[in-house]
Amino acid sequence: MSNVDTATAFAAALSAHDLDKLASLLTDDFSATGLAPVPMTKQMFLDGQRAWYAGCPDWTVTPGALSEQGDVVTGQVTVTATQTGALSLPGAPSLPASGKRISSNDTATLTVRGGQVAKLEIVSGSPSLIEQLQA
Repeated sequence: MSNVDTATAFAAALSAHDLDKLASLLTDDFSATGLAPVPMTKQMFLDGQRAWYAGCPDWTVTPGALSEQGDVVTGQVTVTATQTGALSLPGAPSLPASGKRISSNDTATLTVRGGQVAKLEIVSGSPSLIEQLQA
């Protein structure tokens, strides 16, 4: 599997809400930045996704323009969702269902090691999903 294939499988697992597949695609020392005020560990990331899926059952990730340079895959990512349930992200106050349709267009950089994602860096290209929900 190429690194782009790994990135595509990662996005597909996110869109399918398949936490088992997602966990299998992450290294044990996985880290994510740009999604929360602090870097996220593998467990924090999975817990966060579980919360997003509960609050936004139609959560979808669409990758585009993926490019591979060694172990690094970069691409544009569009996330779309509708908050139809309470959103209870770990360490944050719960947000009641709002019915709001939200989307973000971001740049994602994944570092792949041994066919798994070791690092995810997100650079937001639009107001964050939380900012949109709180507006």
